[in-house]
Amino acid sequence: RMQALYLFDTQEWTGTVAQMKVNLRRAPDLDFVQQYMAGVIALKQDNVAGATAALSLAREKLAKLNQRWDQRGVSPDNVDRVRPTIQIMQLEARIMIARNQTEEGLALLREAAKLEETLPFGFGPPQPAKPSLELLGETLIRAGKPDEAYKVLTKALTRTKGKALTVAALNAAKEVLTLVEK
Repeated sequence: RMQALYLFDTQEWTGTVAQMKVNLRRAPDLDFVQQYMAGVIALKQDNVAGATAALSLAREKLAKLNQRWDQRGVSPDNVDRVRPTIQIMQLEARIMIARNQTEEGLALLREAAKLEETLPFGFGPPQPAKPSLELLGETLIRAGKPDEAYKVLTKALTRTKGKALTVAALNAAKEVLTLVEK
């Protein structure tokens, strides 16, 4: 989880931390996060095929996690079960966008954000490490939708007050809107 937080915050997608691999077979939830991050890193390195392979492995790991949680009687709407589903949606949406299926990817990110908003507020670092509203806002800016991005990012700051990347994205949306108005 620390690797994910570090990479999202620093954007160092090709450095030492991005290359770190740890044997997490004894911690299946973290093993899932590592596979999810492998997909995100692959996309940041323009490797859509690698991201797609990582998504497939992340789904397999999530299926095993779900079996384990079922055996332990963990409710399907438990926060720890919902977060990985959101991460799968995020990764799938990113892959769609990388394949120029922007509208489909944005629709899936909107669903992920809506699902994440049902989760209770948590203290400490955000989980998932990349909040869906922030990701959606950043993606909307790149897709040329600064009005919607501004609204989404403003909403994001109600959940992650003062989060630097969200503030930066909100400022970018404002800048684009100012340029459009001129």
